[in-house]
Amino acid sequence: MTQDISEQAKAVIRRNTLEVQGGGDWALFDTLFSDDFRDHTPQPGMNSDKASVLGLYQRLGPWR
Repeated sequence: MTQDISEQAKAVIRRNTLEVQGGGDWALFDTLFSDDFRDHTPQPGMNSDKASVLGLYQRLGPWR
């Protein structure tokens, strides 16, 4: 049986949290987020595009 869409979405969020934010796998970020990604709740003074979000993650560093 295939996963329903909510389970697939949870898996993507889990990978982003654990592998990108937690492990610093910046290449995986590029795979998980589409080029037209927009952050609908950007940090103050930040742009909402994909590159800005990746920059924020990189400045924060891996959460190991």
